[in-house]
Formats: sequence, structure tokens, C-alpha cells
Amino acid sequence: MVRLKLSNIQENCLSLGFEFLDEKYRNNSFKHTFKCLKHDQVFKSCFKSIHKGVGLRCCRLDRVKQWLDFRKHTISEVEDFCLKAGFRLIDKKYLHVNYRHFFRCLQHNRVHRASYKQIKRGIGLECCHKKITHSGSEEYTLGKLESLGFKLLGEFEGINSKTLIKCKKHGKTLLVTVRSIVRDHRKFSCCRAATKPLKKSRPKLSPKSSLWENDIKMASDFKCFVCKAKDLTDKSSVAVPVELDNKDGICLCSGCNVLFHKTYGFSGATQEQFEEFVASHKKDYGGRKAVFKKLNWNR
Repeated sequence: MVRLKLSNIQENCLSLGFEFLDEKYRNNSFKHTFKCLKHDQVFKSCFKSIHKGVGLRCCRLDRVKQWLDFRKHTISEVEDFCLKAGFRLIDKKYLHVNYRHFFRCLQHNRVHRASYKQIKRGIGLECCHKKITHSGSEEYTLGKLESLGFKLLGEFEGINSKTLIKCKKHGKTLLVTVRSIVRDHRKFSCCRAATKPLKKSRPKLSPKSSLWENDIKMASDFKCFVCKAKDLTDKSSVAVPVELDNKDGICLCSGCNVLFHKTYGFSGATQEQFEEFVASHKKDYGGRKAVFKKLNWNR
């Protein structure tokens, strides 16, 4: 880049309305001392910002003030607009849009404080607002009841007192409280949607639980699978799982259970050992096919 001379900087600043006060010029980004010829103010700034038209601080404040004066409404404009909207400005001075001035409503002849911004948006004064009924009043409760599709047959004695209420859609009459419909949003049996009954599934039981043992014994009618001994009791019968990984099992008498454990040990029994024990000790009750058939108990 070509370095500018001091004479060129001074000429450019005078053409823009500023005076260069420093004796030396360093570069465009260095903050030199300038004087504004219009406002007679001295500030430090770089030549780059002045050359782009940013100017000094006094010039920037002047532009902001001009913008605010341009944006500010005059009192005549405010009075004319309020008269068209049905209000009259009582204050003799107008400050700004958000300041709460005194206005008189020409329809209700009442004086309230409000901002010009509220009136310009159409909100108006407090006297022009819609009257909101209290949620606990009788008027609000009966209106809410009618909007939900119900009709009060008896007298309204309170929101918690039971009265006769009729459903307009189905024509059914019940003795309930008004609170249950208006606030609790409960529905009559006629207005409820039909739901399918849920099927209660019994939880799966483990072979070590007492309920599982009772189911196995009840399914086999307290009858030993090996020796076919009948009329067994809880103390004289044992429920044994048919497969180690499955939860299916059979009922054995205490004699057959002790004989099995004496033959194959009291721990680490397998399915093959059980089938071998049944094949060697089971009497001819239905043949060998019934012995090795997988058992599916209806529990």
C-alpha cells in the first residue's frame, strides 16, 4: 500500500469536516486527535473510521438524536389517533410510547392511566375490557356445565353438593357433584368409551418356589410318575423338574426321590440320568413312550 502524506491526510479531513491536530501521521489504524468543525469537539479516532464516514462521537450522538426526534410522535398526532379510537388525552405533554398518560374513555366517561402503545394496539382502557367471571361463581359453573353437554335439573347448592345432572347426549340422569364434571372432568358411564377387559396372565414361577411345587402336584393329582403311588400328601411327595433348563416338572413320592439321589448323587443331576432312572424303575404303566414324552402341564 502507498503510505499517505501528512498534507494529504489534512486535506481529506478538512473535506469531511474535521481537522487533523497531530504533528505526525503513523497509519490508518492508529488513533490520532481530530477536531469536529461542526460541533467544536475534540476526540481521538483513526483515519480509517473517519474516511468511511463513521465520524467522531459528537457526530454519532447527533445522528441518534435526529433519529429519535424523527421517531417521536407529536402530541397532535397522538390526540387525533386517540379521538378516532374513542379516547381523549388529558395530559398536556406527551413523553413517549411506553409512558402511562391519563386518558378519558368517551364511551364510559372514565379516566384511566395507559400507554399510547396499548391504545395503538387496540387494547384500550380497563373499562373497555371484557368482564371475566370468577371460576368459583355460579354463573361460570353453570356455563361450564352447559358447554360440556350436561344440564342441571335441581337447584345449585354448591359445587361440592350432590345434585341431579342429566347428560344431553345420552339422556341419562345421575346424582353426582358438579365438581366431578367441571373440575375433576369425570365422565358418566354412558359417556365412557368401551374398553376391552384385560386378561390377567399368571406370572411364570421358578421351580424353587412353593407355588410352582404346588402347581406340579395338583396337576398330577398327587400321583407318583414312576411307581404310580396315589393319595400322596405335601410331605410325602416331591416336585422335580423334567428338564433342567425348563420349568416343567413331575411329582415323585419320597421313596422314588431318595432312590434316585442314592443312585446318581444328591447334586448335579441331568436329564439323561432321570430318563435312565425312569426306564429302569418304572413299571408297565402305559409303556416307554409315555415315559419319554415331553410333559406340558396346564398351570
